[in-house]
Amino acid sequence: MTPTARFRLLGRFDARLDGVDVTALGSERLESLLAYVVLHRDAALPRERLAFALWPDSDEAQARTNLRHVLHALRRGLPGVERFLEITPRLLRWRPDAPLWLDVATVDERLAVPADDPGRPGALREAVELYRGDLLEGWTAEWLQDERARLHRDHLAALAELAGLAEAAGELDRAADAAERLLRRDPLREDAYRLLMRVHAARGDRAAALRAYHRCAGTLEHELGVE
Repeated sequence: MTPTARFRLLGRFDARLDGVDVTALGSERLESLLAYVVLHRDAALPRERLAFALWPDSDEAQARTNLRHVLHALRRGLPGVERFLEITPRLLRWRPDAPLWLDVATVDERLAVPADDPGRPGALREAVELYRGDLLEGWTAEWLQDERARLHRDHLAALAELAGLAEAAGELDRAADAAERLLRRDPLREDAYRLLMRVHAARGDRAAALRAYHRCAGTLEHELGVE
């Protein structure tokens, strides 16, 4: 049977290798190692780079020792792991022929659908639904901060585009839903408030439009001290 690997890194870490729940092994460092490798799945990763990324506050010798211990735990906890990972004395990498489903990769693929493709709205909706939360929520490692910020920006842009497309198509419920989701992620988006006001006005709901306005004004005053 072909080995399978599924990784959800948007929101809380969740991974299964051949049906084995990685989180059940109870090792955050093991999870960090696997997350780092799948996020850099197209690269051969020198052990020094991995060790420094995962233990930036340790000296080189200690970091490499820590990496060896995690690899030992990985092999012990997941005996078939080398069907997915190539592990040598010098480097680690995700095997190019190993099947992998990764939510981050799927989101990037959907967002790459061209703007003039008729399937663009559906692709955006799928990307938005896969975004359960920011990359590896609860983790504070420095190595993931840039990628977390990129994915967050892309998610906000997708929601804004979805809202605009839905409004243009007269799909007012979808437009309002996308705008509300955008505001939950970024309460300072004036463009989302304006879209909500337009949508409510188009529905003939003046009271809802006014509530959206006052919500915007109150948020800007409270958060930024501006009228």
